[in-house]
Amino acid sequence: MSETTGAPSYDPSAEVVDLCRDLIRIDTTNAGDSDGPGERKAAEHVAALLSDAGIEPEIYESEPGRASLLARWGGDEGEPLLVHGHLDVVPADAADWQVDPFSGEIQDGYVWGRGAVDMKDFDAVVLLATVADLAGTEATPENAEALIEEFGTAARMLSAVIRNTANPTGLEAGYKVNVVPGAAHAQLDGRFLPGYEDEFFGTLRDLLGEGVDIDFISHQGAVETPYEGDLVRHMEQALLAEDPDALVSPYLMPGGTDGKHWAKLGMDCYGFAPLRLPADLDFTALFHGVDERVPVDALEFGARVFDRFLDLV
Repeated sequence: MSETTGAPSYDPSAEVVDLCRDLIRIDTTNAGDSDGPGERKAAEHVAALLSDAGIEPEIYESEPGRASLLARWGGDEGEPLLVHGHLDVVPADAADWQVDPFSGEIQDGYVWGRGAVDMKDFDAVVLLATVADLAGTEATPENAEALIEEFGTAARMLSAVIRNTANPTGLEAGYKVNVVPGAAHAQLDGRFLPGYEDEFFGTLRDLLGEGVDIDFISHQGAVETPYEGDLVRHMEQALLAEDPDALVSPYLMPGGTDGKHWAKLGMDCYGFAPLRLPADLDFTALFHGVDERVPVDALEFGARVFDRFLDLV
């Protein structure tokens, strides 16, 4: 069977914006303590859409309201492919936003709302359907920083994946303003590169010194997957069919992903959420941020690319 790079028989971008807006309007806030509205309503909404398409999904709950949806389609031949996204979102304080974070409004060519970037945009796309190359030189540890600057507004995100990082995100001490505290607690969000976990904790202990105990709220390994094989080739083909001038390059994701769970089962995992973004948009700053939003035409582009990718797979 020959592969084609022609236009799909229908335009998946026609529906993706409305799907994304509908998902944003369902508040699936996850504050980490199970007090949020939960994902059940969103899971049921997605289940209804899939059922209308002739796919019978199943909904599972790890606890009341914490719902996950599983749907299977296609035959039994060939290697299976898992397409995964999460429906929960981080909290949003409406007082800080220009729009209601759960309105899914369209303004200035963007879909606004909590989850527009992480990751109800990709959920909507799914429902429908190298640094060295860029700079023209070989990447080395010595010139990596300079090469990353070639990526413009994405440079900040990429610079976080060539080193270990740690950010203090919580500080607590004392119980009254006129009492000197005898103990203090700090929370650190630490990210280490694959193969550099021992170095990360060794450096952390050296910096903290004596008299400081380290406990874990969460301790998860770093995952990487070789950039090779048919799946990679199909991702590249789908992108280049929509944007022939695109330069396709792999990178490590600085944020947490559910790939850490799938990797324990021996599964190769890739993050593939194709969006064509304006060069002046600091997209990485919108993750978990105030006024989270995604360009409408970026969503439409992603829907076309991912639809083609699934056809190729």
